[in-house]
Order: sequence, then structure tokens, then C-alpha cells
Amino acid sequence: MGGLLPFGSIFIEMYFVFTSFWNYKVYYVYGFMLLVFIILVIVTICVTITSFYFGYTLMFCLGLGILCGAVGYLGSNLFVRRIYRNIKCD
Repeated sequence: MGGLLPFGSIFIEMYFVFTSFWNYKVYYVYGFMLLVFIILVIVTICVTITSFYFGYTLMFCLGLGILCGAVGYLGSNLFVRRIYRNIKCD
């Protein structure tokens, strides 16, 4: 889904370029094509930064969750073993 915005921004311009080639017309809107290219670069940079941010945040959250779960399990296991250590079953 992250590539949909860059693809959509360049697809419209490429449609006009190819239409002018196929219909033997001169394509003369190079300034607009430059603007679309700049928008494409900006959108690609922004999508990549948002993707890396969410990816690294997800990895950090999963690692922190595993760490907290392990500490909670080990602490409760130690507590239960310590309070029931001296109980003898006949």
C-alpha cells in the first residue's frame, strides 16, 4: 500500500507522455512533468520514512512485550516457589 501514492502520481503523467507519443503529438509540458517528478520523490521519501518508523516501532514494542512478559513470568514463578518451598505433602 505504501507504493500506491508514488505509483498514482507518476502514472497520470506517464499516461499523458505515452498518449502524446502514440498519437504523434509533441509533448510540451516538461515543467509539469518536473513538478510531478518532484512530488514523486517527496512522496516516496515520506512513505519510506513512515514505513521505517512503523517497522522499528513494531519491533521495539514486540521486544519490550517479550521482555516484560519474561520478567513477569520469572518473578511470579520465583514468588510461588519461594512461598510453597516449606510445604510438605504426605
